Amino acid sequence: MPTIRVNRGDLFNLVGRKLERSQLEDILFMLKSELEEWGEELEISVDDSERPDLWSAEGLARAIRLYLGIQRGAPTYEVRSSSYEVINEKPRARPYIIASVVKDVNLGEKGLEQLIQLQEKIMLSYGRNRKRIAIGTSRADLIRFPITYTEVDPDAYSFVPLYEEEEMTLREVLERTDKGRDYAFLLEGYDKFPVLLDAEERVVTFPPILNSNDLGRITPETRDIFIDVTGNHLPSMITALNVVVTALAERGGKIYEVKIDGVSYPDLHPREINVDPDYVRRLGGYEGDLKDPLERAGYTVLSENPLRLLYPAYRGDIRHPRDVLEDLLSSVNYNNLQPLIPEVYTRGRLRDETLLEDAVRDLLVGVSAEEVQTFTLTDPKLFQDFGLNVTVTISNPVSRTFSAFRSSLLPHLLRVLSKNTTLPYPQRVFEIGEVIDGSWEKRIGYLEAGRDVSYTTARQVLEFLARKLEKEVDFREANHPLFVEGRVAEVLVEGKPVGYVGEVSPTVLEYFDIPMPVAGFEVKLSSFLR
Repeated sequence: MPTIRVNRGDLFNLVGRKLERSQLEDILFMLKSELEEWGEELEISVDDSERPDLWSAEGLARAIRLYLGIQRGAPTYEVRSSSYEVINEKPRARPYIIASVVKDVNLGEKGLEQLIQLQEKIMLSYGRNRKRIAIGTSRADLIRFPITYTEVDPDAYSFVPLYEEEEMTLREVLERTDKGRDYAFLLEGYDKFPVLLDAEERVVTFPPILNSNDLGRITPETRDIFIDVTGNHLPSMITALNVVVTALAERGGKIYEVKIDGVSYPDLHPREINVDPDYVRRLGGYEGDLKDPLERAGYTVLSENPLRLLYPAYRGDIRHPRDVLEDLLSSVNYNNLQPLIPEVYTRGRLRDETLLEDAVRDLLVGVSAEEVQTFTLTDPKLFQDFGLNVTVTISNPVSRTFSAFRSSLLPHLLRVLSKNTTLPYPQRVFEIGEVIDGSWEKRIGYLEAGRDVSYTTARQVLEFLARKLEKEVDFREANHPLFVEGRVAEVLVEGKPVGYVGEVSPTVLEYFDIPMPVAGFEVKLSSFLR
């Protein structure tokens, strides 16, 4: 979760009043934030990854004003018409771009620090380390519009990167600057790079890497700022742009539209959501007035029954009535809610299956086995190479490695043993995990590797386990693709087949490059329920 630093005097100036430390701590708690450090500089941990509007002094001050009732309802911002335009030629690496211009901003040193911090926090966290979102800020007064967002040969254009002194090509920026080296991976595989060029074909921004030092170096005295947001996920980009421009508006900035593909950005009209008031009262246990706390949470109440609400455009996290409920309860202060004792007394207990899992776990740890947890998704080839079927596969997997649901625990346990061949023997591992082999079930898988390990070794452990769980087990002759023929048996509980026990085939051991004999079993967990 983001941790931000703000100047205390700057924050209180934006709020419009000074606060005691305890007051600030209480308000931040209701905003899912925590004051980590108190002094001239405040360090605040914001424990909400979906609220980038709180990741700056401007956004925090706005939320505090609302909470204190200094300001009520959904904050509104005027977007002024303009002739600013960006021509989007849709570079393959980052096909989307949106933008705005904010004029007459009173930045100063503190405002500049907050702008830089807000950009970085959004790109790192909300923007998935610039993969989903990259934000550029440039001197609007120096740019000649229209701007063209295009892709170019990385050696065709040169510019002076931000805070550098000499011109570099786009390729050289990746090789010679810190930001270039840090984020070059985002452009791997592309023979052309995205770039913003103004009407004089000067480089404004090289997204998602660096701004131009000539056109993109913002100073405390900068008044007119061009903000561009590029990326691959338009809804997140819209939220990011709205957060940045409204933060600048809190410092006196005037927001101007930029036209892209016939659409004007930003759209700061408040969004609407409808909520059943009975739903809010039932789930929240709150019976008081709804309008006042909702207005202090930043909503404009259009009607109370049903609840028709407007919320600000920078709140990209409002998707469901539960989000409204959470804001309402924060506004009334959770500590002011009266807990209700249930009329019906019930006593909670662990499920029988959970108790059985714990018992199995304790018993196998007692024979010096180590519990492991492996992925339920798997590479089907790992199973098919031994004649084991996988019955559930993923339609559009990211990779073959996680493209099917495992049908057995043993191949994964064998892979664990194969990664530990340099450690002392004997080695004992087990897993209690889910498989799908025709149907979903939980199984117990156990393997032991060592010089003297055999079928008898694994059977003795299984019989010990069954005896302690007060279950009778029987065995009958069988075959299994992982075990040696003649050294494998089907396990029966109450006459029903529940799994296999045996000595692992040398062919399988060679496949996994395990130098020692291995034996084990795999059985249904539910078969040991009393």
